[in-house]
Amino acid sequence: MNKHTKLPKSIIMMIEKGNLVNAIKNLSADENISMDEAKQRIDDYEEQLKIKQLQQQEKIATKQAKKKSSLFAKIWK
Repeated sequence: MNKHTKLPKSIIMMIEKGNLVNAIKNLSADENISMDEAKQRIDDYEEQLKIKQLQQQEKIATKQAKKKSSLFAKIWK
Protein backbone atom coordinates (compact mmCIF):
# COMPACT_ATOMS: atom_id res chain seq x y z
CA MET A 1 0.00 0.00 0.00
CA ASN A 2 1.02 3.58 -0.55
CA LYS A 3 2.02 5.80 2.33
CA HIS A 4 -1.20 7.82 1.77
CA THR A 5 -3.66 5.01 2.45
CA LYS A 6 -6.35 7.12 4.10
CA LEU A 7 -8.92 8.27 1.59
CA PRO A 8 -11.23 11.25 2.04
CA LYS A 9 -14.82 10.39 3.02
CA SER A 10 -16.16 11.83 -0.22
CA ILE A 11 -13.96 9.44 -2.23
CA ILE A 12 -14.98 6.47 -0.07
CA MET A 13 -18.64 7.32 -0.66
CA MET A 14 -18.05 7.38 -4.43
CA ILE A 15 -16.34 3.99 -4.23
CA GLU A 16 -19.20 2.53 -2.18
CA LYS A 17 -21.69 3.78 -4.78
CA GLY A 18 -19.62 2.17 -7.55
CA ASN A 19 -18.65 5.51 -9.05
CA LEU A 20 -15.00 4.58 -9.52
CA VAL A 21 -14.27 6.85 -12.48
CA ASN A 22 -15.32 9.97 -10.57
CA ALA A 23 -13.54 8.73 -7.45
CA ILE A 24 -10.29 8.40 -9.41
CA LYS A 25 -10.71 11.79 -11.12
CA ASN A 26 -11.57 13.59 -7.89
CA LEU A 27 -8.80 11.96 -5.87
CA SER A 28 -6.32 12.85 -8.59
CA ALA A 29 -7.48 16.48 -8.67
CA ASP A 30 -7.93 16.91 -4.91
CA GLU A 31 -4.50 15.55 -4.01
CA ASN A 32 -2.64 16.68 -7.13
CA ILE A 33 -1.55 13.15 -8.03
CA SER A 34 -1.60 11.23 -11.30
CA MET A 35 -4.67 9.25 -12.34
CA ASP A 36 -2.55 6.08 -12.13
CA GLU A 37 -1.60 6.82 -8.53
CA ALA A 38 -5.21 7.67 -7.65
CA LYS A 39 -6.38 4.40 -9.24
CA GLN A 40 -3.74 2.46 -7.32
CA ARG A 41 -4.79 4.02 -4.02
CA ILE A 42 -8.42 3.18 -4.70
CA ASP A 43 -7.48 -0.37 -5.72
CA ASP A 44 -5.50 -0.70 -2.47
CA TYR A 45 -8.48 0.55 -0.48
CA GLU A 46 -10.84 -1.92 -2.18
CA GLU A 47 -8.42 -4.79 -1.58
CA GLN A 48 -8.13 -3.95 2.13
CA LEU A 49 -11.91 -3.69 2.34
CA LYS A 50 -12.31 -7.15 0.78
CA ILE A 51 -9.77 -8.63 3.20
CA LYS A 52 -11.57 -7.06 6.16
CA GLN A 53 -14.93 -8.39 4.96
CA LEU A 54 -13.52 -11.90 4.51
CA GLN A 55 -12.03 -11.81 8.00
CA GLN A 56 -15.40 -10.77 9.44
CA GLN A 57 -17.17 -13.55 7.54
CA GLU A 58 -14.62 -16.06 8.80
CA LYS A 59 -15.14 -14.87 12.38
CA ILE A 60 -18.91 -15.28 12.06
CA ALA A 61 -18.56 -18.75 10.51
CA THR A 62 -16.22 -19.82 13.31
CA LYS A 63 -18.64 -18.60 15.98
CA GLN A 64 -21.54 -20.41 14.28
CA ALA A 65 -19.53 -23.62 14.03
CA LYS A 66 -18.67 -23.46 17.73
CA LYS A 67 -22.34 -22.93 18.65
CA LYS A 68 -23.39 -25.91 16.52
CA SER A 69 -20.74 -28.19 17.97
CA SER A 70 -21.65 -27.24 21.55
CA LEU A 71 -25.34 -27.75 20.75
CA PHE A 72 -24.63 -31.23 19.35
CA ALA A 73 -22.47 -32.03 22.37
CA LYS A 74 -25.38 -31.18 24.68
CA ILE A 75 -27.82 -33.25 22.64
CA TRP A 76 -25.62 -36.34 22.61
CA LYS A 77 -24.78 -36.31 26.32
